[in-house]
Amino acid sequence: CYNCHTTATPLWRKDEEGKTVCNACSLYYKLHSSARPISMKSNIIRKLSR
Repeated sequence: CYNCHTTATPLWRKDEEGKTVCNACSLYYKLHSSARPISMKSNIIRKLSR
């Protein structure tokens, strides 16, 4: 990820500038209109339980 430098994510996305970002950073940016803080990064990928 260009923002948080993670290498494992369930979905890769592109930002407005065409840089590859992880799903979490992309969704955070869409909601808050600012980059996701590095302190929010987690090493655990959680699965949805349905």
